[in-house]
Amino acid sequence: MKNPFSTKIIREKIIIYLDLSSKVISKKNLLKNINSFVIAKFESNPHHDFSIFYFKEGGEPVIQDGLISSKSVKKAIEIAYDERSNTSNYFENGLFFCLSGIASSFLAQAITFRIIVFSDLPSEKNTQYMDALMNLVETVRTFPTFIDIIRIGDERLYSDDVKLRIITTLTNGGLFYINSAKNLKEALAGLVHNKILPDLRSEGGQSISDQHKLYYMDLSLELNQPPIHQRLKLKCNLCEDGLCQYCNNSNDLLKTCPSCGIALHECCSALYSWNYNIGMKNIFRCPSCGSLIRLDEKTVYRVNGVEFLNEIGENTKGKTLEPEEIEESWKPESIQKPKSIKIPSSIGRQTSNHETKRKPLKTKMGLFGPRPVPSNRDVESNPAIENKDDSLIKPEPQKKITVAELRLRREKRRESTKSQVVVCPVCSSYAKPGTVKCPKCGCPIRS
Repeated sequence: MKNPFSTKIIREKIIIYLDLSSKVISKKNLLKNINSFVIAKFESNPHHDFSIFYFKEGGEPVIQDGLISSKSVKKAIEIAYDERSNTSNYFENGLFFCLSGIASSFLAQAITFRIIVFSDLPSEKNTQYMDALMNLVETVRTFPTFIDIIRIGDERLYSDDVKLRIITTLTNGGLFYINSAKNLKEALAGLVHNKILPDLRSEGGQSISDQHKLYYMDLSLELNQPPIHQRLKLKCNLCEDGLCQYCNNSNDLLKTCPSCGIALHECCSALYSWNYNIGMKNIFRCPSCGSLIRLDEKTVYRVNGVEFLNEIGENTKGKTLEPEEIEESWKPESIQKPKSIKIPSSIGRQTSNHETKRKPLKTKMGLFGPRPVPSNRDVESNPAIENKDDSLIKPEPQKKITVAELRLRREKRRESTKSQVVVCPVCSSYAKPGTVKCPKCGCPIRS
């Protein structure tokens, strides 16, 4: 089964956040360069969606949403520039607002979120406020969400440099220091390109930490059970048959997507979700509309031949089951010879500028036909390790890393590599020390 979202250009929702108070760059030059960036984005993909966010005097947040043309974006930016607060800094408040407001859009469709912040004053919020912001960033960064920060000013160093660097690093964004209209034009030119998250697992995709799993469980939807008279007319969107072509079990009844209404078998959904999920094996996007769908986690592990050991919210471990063990854990009433699952044309390849390469998944003959065999990276080791005396040794709890420790580690890493190489803040390509522009994407590099 192929992932219908892996080979097509995903639409981007871009939030431009104006947090400016000074006039290092004139209004004319600022709006001109932002408008050129917006036009270039629409030329690359006319289905982008822009939002303009700012604070009025007194801290009132304002967002102009659903801007789908360069003219509407230009007009909204002009209004935002004239109405924005120019006496106070609301950097963290604005990021909180933007990050909190994208969850509903993430639920409904496969979309990439980008926040581009224009700021000219350092943030002076306390550590507790920063920790809360970091927790939110950690939660939504796999949506995926990218945050690029453009610091406009004549200063070489700012008091919040480390904070901004941590935010942009966690979200695979870039941090730019701009003091002229020319530098701003170069930075925005590098941000025109679409961004994708790097694969963190052997089969591709992201990995969601255990502490955020319940958040995604609450965010996703379960499949609906249609009336019996409708089920007889439906066919599975994955195997294109009324009877599941994987288990041939008449008890595997068709269910429908709560958003678009396509029908899916439980087995077919579990097989699909195992390989094409959002970072949790039991949560995937509908192959038709992209809505988040949640399956029973134990069922997903069982269908894919892996034993589910722990409850949701804890470390999910598993081990590959033998056919005899699967037979004992699940005995359908009637078992017929499995048929091969056909892939409908609706889930076929689509034209794209970017091709996502995935390693072929190994298969193994099980009781109900071919089934995926997870790699060693998919199936983590059991947290309880037996010793020679057959007693269980419980692992020690991992120490939580604080923001201060992250800053110290990053500073040490930056000092150790400072004389060896420089890294592009946009595409993360390496270049020789002293390089002004990235040899790959052409954006400016701050040595």
